[in-house]
Amino acid sequence: MEENKLMPREKRIYCLIGLGIFCAVLLTVLISVPIALYQARHQRMRNARWRAESYEADQWVLLFSRSLGDALSTGDAHKGLVMGSMKVLPPFNASVEERIKNQSFAGFHLAASYLNSSRHLALQALAPGGVALHLFPDIDSLRLRDFLNDDSMGSPTPIQTVDTARTAILGPLHRAISCLNVTWQVVVRDPIYNATTVAEESRKNFWGFSIAVLNLDAVMDQNIHERELAAKKMGYLIYLVEDSNRIIPIRYYEAKNLTEAELHNFIATGTSRPLWDKERPFYVCLRGIHPDANPTKTAVALIVVIAVFLSILVFMVGACVVLICLKEYDGVAHAPKAAPFALAIIGLCNAEQLWELAPDRMVGVSERLAVLQKRHIIRYNVYEAMQLHPYSTTVAARSIGAAVRMCFSLIEELQSQPIDEPLRELLGEDGGLSLACAVHWCTDATVRAQSGSDTVRYEGPDVVYCGRMWVFAAPNKVSISRAAREAAAQMEGVSVSPLASVFLRGVEERQDLFTITNPQSKRLAEASRCARRRRGPNRPRRSNTTELSSDGNPLSLGREAFASSSVCPAGAHEVRGAAASNASPTHFSREVPEARGVRGGNAVPACGGAPSERGATEAKRGHNKRSSQCHGFTTLVELVPTDGICLGDAAGAEEVATPLSLPLRFELSRAPAEEGHARVHAAAAEEEQQGRIMRKGDGHGPITRSNVASWGARRFRPEDKNSLGSSLSCSDGYHLEDPHEGDIVTEALRRPTIPTFVDAHLRAVFEQQSVILDFNYNSVRTVVFYFYSAFKLLLKPLAAPERNNIFRRLVTAFGIPNENILEHLAVRCVLRYIRQSDEARSMLWNCEQQMRLRFLADGAGASLAMVDDSSSANTMSDESFAGSSTTPHPG
Repeated sequence: MEENKLMPREKRIYCLIGLGIFCAVLLTVLISVPIALYQARHQRMRNARWRAESYEADQWVLLFSRSLGDALSTGDAHKGLVMGSMKVLPPFNASVEERIKNQSFAGFHLAASYLNSSRHLALQALAPGGVALHLFPDIDSLRLRDFLNDDSMGSPTPIQTVDTARTAILGPLHRAISCLNVTWQVVVRDPIYNATTVAEESRKNFWGFSIAVLNLDAVMDQNIHERELAAKKMGYLIYLVEDSNRIIPIRYYEAKNLTEAELHNFIATGTSRPLWDKERPFYVCLRGIHPDANPTKTAVALIVVIAVFLSILVFMVGACVVLICLKEYDGVAHAPKAAPFALAIIGLCNAEQLWELAPDRMVGVSERLAVLQKRHIIRYNVYEAMQLHPYSTTVAARSIGAAVRMCFSLIEELQSQPIDEPLRELLGEDGGLSLACAVHWCTDATVRAQSGSDTVRYEGPDVVYCGRMWVFAAPNKVSISRAAREAAAQMEGVSVSPLASVFLRGVEERQDLFTITNPQSKRLAEASRCARRRRGPNRPRRSNTTELSSDGNPLSLGREAFASSSVCPAGAHEVRGAAASNASPTHFSREVPEARGVRGGNAVPACGGAPSERGATEAKRGHNKRSSQCHGFTTLVELVPTDGICLGDAAGAEEVATPLSLPLRFELSRAPAEEGHARVHAAAAEEEQQGRIMRKGDGHGPITRSNVASWGARRFRPEDKNSLGSSLSCSDGYHLEDPHEGDIVTEALRRPTIPTFVDAHLRAVFEQQSVILDFNYNSVRTVVFYFYSAFKLLLKPLAAPERNNIFRRLVTAFGIPNENILEHLAVRCVLRYIRQSDEARSMLWNCEQQMRLRFLADGAGASLAMVDDSSSANTMSDESFAGSSTTPHPG
């Protein structure tokens, strides 16, 4: 089980943070994915384009290489013709006339016409000794031109060609031979030697040159098909690269002049191939002319804007969904703003017992029950009001129908989907949860809306009435009051049956309670049967005429008063309390709740019985019913442990030398009623005057500021040695002396200075939790303040997370509200301490009675006579005992 559960506000914050992270990731995806898709598409298109460009460039290289090959083969043919018809070698350094003397080749024109079948050769020439002699076609301006000494065509020069004996390819050249009507020319100069081996080729046997001029314009016009390239969406560039890396365009697919940057960009983005070999600075570049798929700046900006817009839209929609789904229920909007309204109290009958027996298991069960109740509160649009009982939930609704049906739904869901499995594993059948629901239609109530804390407070007699009424609610049923019954008359599909007729404290007349159920719901019927089966049919029942005086002592009734689990009126076995049928209107009574019906542990009923005017018979009956309830204390000093206790022997003891350390002071015997009442008034007067000495009478003394426990040793002084009680008890015949009387520290501890605002706050919290108690805040004011101060000091050094964690645990363990935790915790601890102290005192009083009876049975004759005398003096009789124990508080 999770220790720290997230609050709705924290859930919303974390969900919004997660949504923001998701939207940031979404924004990144929306920006990067389109760009990545663009790039991938661009890469695919570029690869396809590169393949097409490479293929087309290779075809162009093949065509141009074939044309150049034709020019080179022309030189070889000329060489064969010359070698076959050569008569003499021209002198190398002679004049032009001497070099062409006796050089005649009659078959040249015929051979040249055959060689120029492709029409790519602009000129064919034989130049013996480097002088152009035979030309095809005949161009007079070129005849007798000395090519041996013409270095205008670039490298290699004619002399270098002679010396190297290698064919020289010059160009492309722009109008190198100006008399030819060709813009771009490629000159192929092939040396001819009169030698049979290559090693013999030198200037001595040099004959001349075979010159062929390739018309590059004609080659390009024949091989470049503009329409096909346009259909393929491809552009081309044929260019030269000079030694200085300057690019000289020869032909471009668009008839326009390109800048140097445009040329470099075209070459960089296209596919370039050397047309002949890598040594020749003659290249062709092909590039697709379709639009580039790579996103432009405008496209990127548009993608970013759309991505941001979509991310914001997703965040807003997601935030709306999160806020709607995790919206914290605003109960104030559904809270009744004025009377009348329906008030329902829902709580476990046996919460206190289960927390004592299985606290570890109850943590998880309580949390699951709280979640379940919260879900039903939201479902039926009701308001969770101020808590009136520990381990319970108070709900305010605008109609009885909403409150009753919410209780029906809660009981049904607990029956169909039990949450008490951990408790049943440990405690068996006793670990089952019994839910008690009490619904009242409040007309006499006040509604206060607190704007600062955004809460609504319900106050008034009907609110207190509902809180006291819940004590008598039937387990696993919905109990309603008469007012609620009248308001629920319009509900359909429900049946109302009488539950009990009880007296509630503060109400003079008998109050009728009813149970309302849905006969068609099998789960409600099964839940009721489970509650009866859990209680058991054979458990002893206490009489339904048990009486509790509303103005008696609330601290005297111990756990033994709740031993019976079947205290119920005739005909209604599920009720946990009922009033006496013959209660006096001046002493409003209520029946004792059963053991498993006391919720929160602080609903301690008042001690007391029938008034004195009922007579000895009524008192005796009351004593027989409440023999374990009659020893009560009204002052807080009697609840605080002390270190000393007086124990006398049969002859009476003057002083106890070694005091016993017990957790609780108690009386071993009771003096006659008359003497007890006399001491009561004397003690009250002395306490109010001096504030130092407390005299114990019959347990009904007034409450003063001096009623604070003294943790030091106490001395006892005998006052009445003639009483039989002096031989058994020191409480009726001894006077307590405090050794620290007059000590400044003790007096400061007994009367602390409580700030006014703290006192008012603690008083309000106490009144909120004490709707069924019979004592006021002044009787426990000092101890509540000490508990509050102690908790405040203990939790002050802790860090905020640790303190909040402890607060959550305390709220769950003590069943207190989430607001004003320290104040509620202080009051809760005081009430729990009172209950535990009363249980211990009741147990010790029972032991005292057994010791008294045993002493009387084993005593001597004189002791028996003293017993008879004391009985005649109304000390041990049932009538006097009942009368003294049920005498109401004089105040």
